[in-house]
Amino acid sequence: IPGAISPNYLDHLMPSIVTDLFQPQTVTYNGGVANIKQWKISCYLEVMESGIPCTNPHEGLKSHCRELLDTCNNLFASWYRQQHAC
Repeated sequence: IPGAISPNYLDHLMPSIVTDLFQPQTVTYNGGVANIKQWKISCYLEVMESGIPCTNPHEGLKSHCRELLDTCNNLFASWYRQQHAC
């Protein structure tokens, strides 16, 4: 939904994410097709249980972006209901 999130609001959130909160995580994995045992992956607000490779959400980042995450979830839910209405 174009314009649903204010660019100014995102600009306000970003400096702390870049300078303080972004901390890539290292996870051990079975190697998969690439045969890589350790991956450096991003940090996440939410993760699916039993994901492979699996990591934990970054609580500081999640807290910092909670309002944005909730807004995005609500916008998606509203859009999805519109797409699948009877």
